[in-house]
Amino acid sequence: MSNKIKILIVEDEIPINNLIMRNLTLVGHQCTQVFDGAAAVREAWNGKYDLILLDVMLPELSGFEVIKQIPKTPVIFVTAKDSLSDKLAG
Repeated sequence: MSNKIKILIVEDEIPINNLIMRNLTLVGHQCTQVFDGAAAVREAWNGKYDLILLDVMLPELSGFEVIKQIPKTPVIFVTAKDSLSDKLAG
């Protein structure tokens, strides 16, 4: 039985996405990378993930739109947005 956590990384900035993946895989997690909201929805339904790291500002669909369309999975928003309305939406 593997105790690796399966994580979906949804971040459109390639260097940031790669940095997150590198650090998580170094500590033993299994990661999948996608770079836009539509791909995030497809991948969330095709794979069973323990956690989704989700950017808010994405091409195709925003993180807020993505979260409404994916199966019940724990999500951590990864974003530079800091307005009160964005925090409440998250």
